[in-house]
Formats: sequence, C-alpha cells, structure tokens
Amino acid sequence: MPKSESLTAEIDFIRDSFYSVMGEDSWVVEVFDDHVIGEVRSEYFQIPYSIVGEVVVFSLQSEWVEVERDWIAKNNYLKTISKTDTELRVGNYMCLFGGKDLVGETFTSKTEFESRYTKTGQLYVDWEHGFDWEEGAPGRDDILGVVDWSTAKVDVNGLWVERALDRQSEYMAFLETLIEADLIGSSSEATSKAVVNGDGVIIKWPLKRDALTVTPMEPRMLSENTLQAIKALVGKMPSLKALLPEAEAIGGAAAGGATGGPIVRSTQITKKEKNMPELSVEQIQLEAREGLLSEQKAIADNAAALQETVDAAVAAAVEEVSKTLPPVNAAGYVGMAAVIKRSDLGDVPEAAYCRHLRTGDLGALMEIGGDPNLKASNATDMNITTAGDGGNAVPTGHYQGIIAKQNESAIEARLGVRDIPGKGTTVNVPYDNEDDGEFIVASESGDFDLDAPDLGTHAMTLALYAKNISLTYQLLEDEDSKLMAFLEDFVGRGIAKTKNSLLLTQVAANGTVFDEFASATAIVLGEPEHLIFNDALADYLDDAGSVGWVMKPSTLGYLRTIAGTSVKSYPMGNETGLMDLMGYPVVFSSKAGAMTAALKPIYFGNWNQVGVRNGSGIGFLRDPYSNAQKGWVNLWYYFRTVYMCLQPEAIGYGQMATA
Repeated sequence: MPKSESLTAEIDFIRDSFYSVMGEDSWVVEVFDDHVIGEVRSEYFQIPYSIVGEVVVFSLQSEWVEVERDWIAKNNYLKTISKTDTELRVGNYMCLFGGKDLVGETFTSKTEFESRYTKTGQLYVDWEHGFDWEEGAPGRDDILGVVDWSTAKVDVNGLWVERALDRQSEYMAFLETLIEADLIGSSSEATSKAVVNGDGVIIKWPLKRDALTVTPMEPRMLSENTLQAIKALVGKMPSLKALLPEAEAIGGAAAGGATGGPIVRSTQITKKEKNMPELSVEQIQLEAREGLLSEQKAIADNAAALQETVDAAVAAAVEEVSKTLPPVNAAGYVGMAAVIKRSDLGDVPEAAYCRHLRTGDLGALMEIGGDPNLKASNATDMNITTAGDGGNAVPTGHYQGIIAKQNESAIEARLGVRDIPGKGTTVNVPYDNEDDGEFIVASESGDFDLDAPDLGTHAMTLALYAKNISLTYQLLEDEDSKLMAFLEDFVGRGIAKTKNSLLLTQVAANGTVFDEFASATAIVLGEPEHLIFNDALADYLDDAGSVGWVMKPSTLGYLRTIAGTSVKSYPMGNETGLMDLMGYPVVFSSKAGAMTAALKPIYFGNWNQVGVRNGSGIGFLRDPYSNAQKGWVNLWYYFRTVYMCLQPEAIGYGQMATA
C-alpha cells in the first residue's frame, strides 16, 4: 500500500487482506509490525506477514504459532493508533468477554452496553475513576479525553473502542510514555441500572464513563525513560507508585514531600524464590486485597484494646470524683449514701447507669429513680411483612419485558393472493368479462364469425390506514420493560389483523355466494361440498397452491364432528393433517364469520383471483414536537393498501341462513 497512508489505514489494509485470504470464519485480534494475532476456526495463532509492494503476504500455516485465548486479556493494554499535535488516538477492548473478575462477575457477548451516554457518541475518560484520592491526583473533573463511540464494535473477544486523548492535558506528556511502554489499561464504569444475575453474569452494563488505569508489571522490566516518566508523574498520580521498585517508591515519595500517603510494598525476590512460579496480575491483586483486610483487622483489634483502656480510666476517675461529693437520694436531698445492690460505687447516677448497661443490674437504676420497666419504642423483629419493620427496604421485582398476546399473522401470502404493482394512487386492472368465446362453423367462401372479448377494468385505489401512539417523556426515560420492542410487535400484529379483515370483507362483498346453508346455526353433511363442486368455480381449481379454505378454528372443529352413517365425513387429511378439508388446505382467521344467522363462516376458492396493492411500505414517524407542551412523543404509523376480487366467480363463501 502507499507509504503516505496513515497508521489506521495501514492496519485496516492488513485486516482486509487477512479476511480476503482466510475467509469469513477468521478474525484479526491484533496487528503488529511483522505478524498478526488471528482467530481461525475458533483457535488463536501468531501469523507472520510481510508487505510486498501493495500486497500483504501471509506465511504458510506450518509457520503459524498457536497462542492461548488468555493472551488477549493479558495484552489488553492501550495501543496507539494515530497521533496529531493535539490528539493521541488509542484503542483496546473496553470490556472482555469470558473469565471472571475479582468479585466473580463476567461479561458475555449478550451483555447490553447501550445507554443514554453512548447515544451522545462520546464517553468521558478520566484517571482511575477519580479514586486516586491523594493530594495532587487528577479527580473526576480532570477529563483526559473521550471514547469515540462511533468506533465501538463487538467481536468474539469483547467490546473494542478507540479513545481520543487530549495531548494538551498536563498529565498526557507523562502518560504517553507509559502508554507506549504498554503500562496503561482501562476500566469501564456503568450507570446505576447495571444488572448482574445470580451466577455473576453481567446482563446490562449501561456505559457511563471510561478510566485509564495502571497495568501492573515487573518493575525491573521498566526502561530508564519509563522510570523517569513514572517518577515525574507519581506526585500527581500516586497510584503509579505500584510500578516502581520499593526503594524508588519510598524515596520518590519522600523527595516529593508527600505526607500521610500509603507506602507501596513490593516483594524482594531472593535466590531461593527465583524458581517460584510467576504470579498472575489477578493473583497479585487478590493477595494485596487480603493483605489490606489483614491490616484493617489489626487496626480494629488495636482500637478495641485502646477503648477498653479508656473505659477503665474513665471508671476510675468517676470513682475518685464520687468520693468527694455529698450523696444525693432519689428525692434530690443530701443525706446518707444509698447502697446499690451488688455495687460499690455508691449512688452516683452515671456510675449506676453504666453498671446497668454492663451487667443488667436493675437495682442500680431503682436506687437513682430509674424505671426498670422501660420498653423499646418499637418492640418487634425486623421483617418484610410490615413496611416500617423492613418491608420498605425490599424492592418489588420487575420482569424486563411485556408478555404480548399471540395474534394471527397476515394470511394473503399463504393463500397466494395476487400482488398488483403500479404507480400512483389508482391503478386500473383489466379483466375478461366475456361469457363465451367459442368458434362457429364457417362455410366455404362464407364470412368468418366476427368476435372480440369484452374487457372490463377494476380500479384499485390505495386507502390510508393509520395509528398514533403518544408516550410521555417520563415513561420513555423510566420504563424498564423493553417497551419499544413490544410496540413494534404490537403494531405489526395490528397491521396483520387489519389486512386480513380487508381481504375477507372484499370477498364477502364482491365474491360469489356458493351456498346458503339451510340452518342459521348449523352446517349439515353435504353442504361444504356445494362450495367445491360449484360449476363456475370448477375451472379455477387446477391452480395448485392458491386454492384453499379460510375459517375460524371453531368452524373446522365443528365440521370434524359431522358424522355420516357410520364414520366422520370430514376427517383429518392424510397429507396435510389438521389444516386440510377434502383435499384443500385450511387457513385460520378470526376475521371469518361465526356460525350465526346471515354471517359467512366459510370462504373458499382460488385466492390468486383476488388482487392486493400495497403502498411503498409501512411508514413510521417519531414526532417529539407536536405535543411538546404536554411532554409527549408521538409515534405515527401508517400504510396504504387495497384488495379487489379480480374474477368474482373464482372466489366465494358459504352463508348461514337468515333465520
């Protein structure tokens, strides 16, 4: 490829070349100067390549080196993609799929990352989520750059993003050196609506921010330039002490004048320890966490011991002071010292009350006028049954979805209804209106019979069908039931029912009455045959795939029960099973009539002789303006369609008697 291309374009060029050679079952995980890490048929390989002219040449498979899947997680540091005077563009996997973090939680390919923040196209990037609390460290408001959400893509490994970091930030001059040394990783931050199931699988992780973090590494592997960068920055970002050897970390802190900060500990490797297995980053972090918990416990134990010493000193002081005071009885007069049961502290109220708290001695309280029958103001256990005793702390669960009704789908495609194309609001469809067209005998030198077809036209004019749904801002923002997905299904089912009703209404209005049943409430043996063996319909029954019945499920069930002399006369068909009646398929629709006086419960014929015109599709308009004063968002749905019986003798119905 041309040398003038950017680094990003070169990487894309190498990736595209890889896919063209390896096929769709492959994936480029990472691109390096002389090789790529690629996934081929669910296995990971280090694959060498070279660029010859404008062609990328990959090595033979015998030269590939298989790598572990864990390579990705261990090498997920920030990688430089491009650089300008003001911007450093870097990328990595913001969230990795599989594995578990220190609290046992994991992302999967089904985790939902979208949020109100991602919809803006950018996420702020800060340092350590603003939790590096030492003096001088950047806080939540010190923004280092943004995540460019337009670059977000999900592959088998995780969620990959690019970040545009501000090179004019006071911290970036130092951080760039650390990024180039592969020492900086990232950590995602979600809103309070994150959802984790009982197995630790993260279901929803609505992204809010991203943070640059320190990637732990063996300090002796740091270059001199990298060490100098860390030393210069450690005063502003104390968490970087973790990257320095112990002497450097302590000395640097002292030289920088920092006070009160934690000392970073690092284990010195002795000769005896050199053969010990290398600890993973996760193990190092876990041991550090366990060490911190141990220190906290020791501090708590020391505090308890100190409290006991203070309590003893206070008790002794109270005792000394009480000896110098005149005794006071319950009535408030100076008199003889009262003797408190099992107490040698006299009747000093403070001492008596303290002894009651320690031993439960009611006599001490009674001597100073205390009430031994004092009760708790809310003497009850905490529970979830009573709101004030704990029930208010237990939220009511909510299923994230709406259980929709199951309605019929559009039946025109299954019946083979003819699609009529055309432009404009109205399309004229010509049809043959001639009753006969037979030839007649002609005598020698006699005139031929003059004949011509009689043509008619059906004008098919599109009609508009529309629906409006109004939603409040609060509902759109606060709902947690996947409302929009439900509305899409709700509208789709409404369109199907509308079109089915229009189709059967057209056949009922312009089709042929094949039979009027004798009863207003029943169909008897032999009446369904009148529809099939209609003389005018017979010529249309050879059109396989378009001839069939339409009725309610209850009507077919009723016909199955009609019996002849010894057997059921309309059994289930052998070929098409339940959806079959006398050799022709049955399609169910709730829009067919019931077996009630004057209604049409059974439709039959060649449905290809019915035409349908549809407009340009289903229209949808999201309108936040028309009712903005009410806080509404209007959803407008509309479509245009029309049905027409093209040959009325080919399609019709059976009708119940009027009385």
